[in-house]
Amino acid sequence: MADTDTITSVSVATIRSPLPIPVNFGPWRMEHREFALCRIDTESGLSGLAFCYTRDGPIAELVQSDESLPAGGACPNEEGQSGGGPGDDSSSAPAADV
Repeated sequence: MADTDTITSVSVATIRSPLPIPVNFGPWRMEHREFALCRIDTESGLSGLAFCYTRDGPIAELVQSDESLPAGGACPNEEGQSGGGPGDDSSSAPAADV
């Protein structure tokens, strides 16, 4: 079994930036670009950063809700086994806004 690391915090922020020139896709007009930025910190001191386009979806709200986690709240490790994630009994994983 691989070693696991407990997630201690998950932070997420939504960044919206207006486009200098709007883009038209047929009848749909895109006037801004929106990104979700996410940071995960672990008990051992490791941190990870990620971003994605939101396409105006509620990405930050999904990351902050328990419903967005895998069943049981555990994050699978490299071998597909669960453990050491938010919602795990050994985890303290408060969601926080940046």
